[in-house]
Amino acid sequence: MRSTSLAIAIVATAVFIGPSLPAAPAETRHETPLSPLEGGRLQRMRLLLGGRGVDGPAVHGVTPLAGSRLREFRQLAQDVDGSARRAHARAKRELGDYPERGAQFLGELNYFAAQSRDLLGRANAARVDPQQIGPFVDRLLEDSRQADRRMRDARVFTSVWDDSGRTITILHRMASLVRS
Repeated sequence: MRSTSLAIAIVATAVFIGPSLPAAPAETRHETPLSPLEGGRLQRMRLLLGGRGVDGPAVHGVTPLAGSRLREFRQLAQDVDGSARRAHARAKRELGDYPERGAQFLGELNYFAAQSRDLLGRANAARVDPQQIGPFVDRLLEDSRQADRRMRDARVFTSVWDDSGRTITILHRMASLVRS
């Protein structure tokens, strides 16, 4: 218990006051090579300990959605689900037009349609907690942006691009709702 308190005090002092001694040059430190992910975490920790701010994850609201915000969120979830189902159905019909990469993108659209159904189920729950659903919406938004970009770069399923862009816009609005 005492060593834990001491460690917390040291970290708190480093964060609030900043380091009093400069770090040793890199060549005198005995660091092992890190993966990019670990290196990123290590760099973030160094910035924090150095008293500099680092962007953190999105902050989501604390109170459950209610009233007009809840109604809008649920309507938007229905819109995302409908858009994802339409895009998937259209892509299935056009699969033969894209023999090289069509199946790959059809799989992505199928996955996205399943995630959209899950989002709709969560949105229709009795209680919609922004801290729980917010990260799910953020992840779905990021996935949809990446899939849209890959589809456009590959020039596949051009007829679903409008639905894809609309879905990104809707998810962006949903993310705003759970952050406010």
